[in-house]
Amino acid sequence: MFLNAVAKYQIPTLPGLAVNPDVLPLLQAQDPTFSPVASQAVNQNQKENSQYTHLVWRHDVDAEQSFQLAGFLRNSYANFTTDPFNTLAYTPDQQTANQKRTAYSLGTRLDYTWTPNTQHLVKTGFQVQYTNAQNQFQLFDFRRESGHGSSDRTDAHAKRRQYQRADAPGVLDPRSMEPDRPVDLQPGCAV
Repeated sequence: MFLNAVAKYQIPTLPGLAVNPDVLPLLQAQDPTFSPVASQAVNQNQKENSQYTHLVWRHDVDAEQSFQLAGFLRNSYANFTTDPFNTLAYTPDQQTANQKRTAYSLGTRLDYTWTPNTQHLVKTGFQVQYTNAQNQFQLFDFRRESGHGSSDRTDAHAKRRQYQRADAPGVLDPRSMEPDRPVDLQPGCAV
């Protein structure tokens, strides 16, 4: 099975905002021809692209028992872009950012199912999964000189990468997947 999802969103902005009078001269010092668009016309958008694939092999031992082995891969990408000059003209904190997020997970899962009768089902198994997530942003801000913004707009870039690995039988608690916490094992049996 393979699934693909692509989406593009235009992020709505508030109409009728007044231009920040402290920021406009700083922007025009960099580009003397700059004239901000109306606040509702600021171009901010987000694009997302996600894929998921799952390959399953099932073996029926008899009418009451079966094994299932599955491999999976998830991939996700999101890109938020902004119009830095026009966004900075309206924002009170004098900064805005572009952001890119990527993540992928791959793993395998083994399940055993036993149906002792039509009223009951027992299922158990384990899953091994690896996740890699990255978050990058480009910050648009102004340099600060003795408490006042200068006319130099700066572009700062930063990256954050996070790796996660889980290999435990039972049910994994998603909260346990934070990098500084050990994996929580919550074994369970549904009857």
